[in-house]
Amino acid sequence: MSRLSCEKRRNEMLASVASGANLRRNAWLMLVVLLFVSSGCGSKGSKGEASLERPARPVKTFVFGDAVRNEVRHYPGRVHADRSVQVSFGIPGRILELPVIKGQPVAKGDLLAGLDARDLENALASAEAVYQESRTTLARLEAVAASGAVSQQEVDLATARMRVARAEVSVRRKALEDARLVAPFDGTVADRFVQDFEQVVADQPVLSLHDGRFLEVRIEVPEADMVGVDPAALGRLSARFSALPGRSFALSLKEVVTSADPVTQTFPVTLRMPRPEDVEVLPGMTATVEWVPPARPGGPDRTVPAAAVLGAPGKTPWVFVLDPDAMTVSRREISVGSLVADARIEIESGLEPGERIASAGVHHLRDGQAVRLYRPEGGSRHESR
Repeated sequence: MSRLSCEKRRNEMLASVASGANLRRNAWLMLVVLLFVSSGCGSKGSKGEASLERPARPVKTFVFGDAVRNEVRHYPGRVHADRSVQVSFGIPGRILELPVIKGQPVAKGDLLAGLDARDLENALASAEAVYQESRTTLARLEAVAASGAVSQQEVDLATARMRVARAEVSVRRKALEDARLVAPFDGTVADRFVQDFEQVVADQPVLSLHDGRFLEVRIEVPEADMVGVDPAALGRLSARFSALPGRSFALSLKEVVTSADPVTQTFPVTLRMPRPEDVEVLPGMTATVEWVPPARPGGPDRTVPAAAVLGAPGKTPWVFVLDPDAMTVSRREISVGSLVADARIEIESGLEPGERIASAGVHHLRDGQAVRLYRPEGGSRHESR
């Protein structure tokens, strides 16, 4: 029933009810009529009208045949310490000094923790006394050995005892030095695992220390993005943090694992960044790594992302081309060449430079479909610039 006929029928019913002798008595009946007619006409008409309007589908696009292609790629990453160690005492003992707290910056050589060293000091003093005595005995025997009062065997025995005593002094001195735990490099105390006056055993972790100069950002790169990558010419790498909007931090390549993860089929890549001086970036934070590969040399780029090309057995490959005026996409058959670096396919014919084509989500498109440009706030993983 059309909206016009619904309104006519409603007016007729209301007039019939209102013509009754008692208008007050028919008030409830009028209300029922209004509800009945509205539910029977208005909702069905609205639904029918809404079904005629389908929202435009968001689509990622790029311009084919740009003179310089500068494709930006984004990867989620996590911050790690560039160098992290757990420090411990080489001897057992009871902790008497623990002057540092979590998050405290330290310089190389600063005291981190100290053991009760009284027994060690006494042992060193005893060893030094024995050593001095052995030296005195050896000197006396060597003085009288020329007259034949003592044999050479006694002199050799005294020499051996002196050397043993000297070695014992070195051992006791090293043990006393090991009772003090000092920072091996400039850094930050990441964590403490013990408390004051706690008894520890040899090699028990006391605290962890992070390098204070650099940070690592680790990402996982899909195998398609590793094709043809030259580590010596990567282009521009930078990191962004959601907690620091508008800031970008330069990165450099540290290492690339050349075997893919058997589960995710991605390649672990480790990047390095200097620790910022004006803001705090800590291990464990998440980052978005932006990679801008170097532009392809030569003339116009006649490649498209492999994900933009559709095909079926026995059919010519095709892409979806955007009409910027009508904001619709149309199917266009193309002739393709070989697969090149960065998971892209060469286009031999079918597209003209300057045409904008859909680059992602093409399996959900149909010929003549209304679309709108996909513009996420944080940027897409691959977008054309």
